[in-house]
Amino acid sequence: MRIVRETDQLYRLTRIGMVNHFLVKESDGTGTLIDTGLPGSAIAILRGADQLAIPIARILLTHAHTDHIGAFDALSEALPGVQSFIGATEAPLLAGDFSVYGRKPDQRPFGFMKTRSHPKTTLEDGEMVGSLRTVFCPDRKSTRL
Repeated sequence: MRIVRETDQLYRLTRIGMVNHFLVKESDGTGTLIDTGLPGSAIAILRGADQLAIPIARILLTHAHTDHIGAFDALSEALPGVQSFIGATEAPLLAGDFSVYGRKPDQRPFGFMKTRSHPKTTLEDGEMVGSLRTVFCPDRKSTRL
């Protein structure tokens, strides 16, 4: 895991040279992890957070692609008290329901996976997660899964 300090409070954690996760150090000293990467990334993410001495208190999932949610189950198990968040439109995708995009509920497109864990909070545009304000910015291609 390569760690790059982007700002005083923002760290980029890069795995396999191309998969990025971000860790925001909040004013209370805890961390907000943005995305969990590919399956198998949990140990590297936890080690990175330990190295930075920033305990992960929140996980914010930007969207439901496998390279963003792949280690969500493992991190949820490793961090039982962690708060977790995802946009309301993306939440059904983690449960394997793709009907929001006009597919049969169990018809999973390539690049998505079902998770055992589910974020505790769904978000709408403008809500806060730690120091971060959410901004809904749909990808036009998402509607054509």
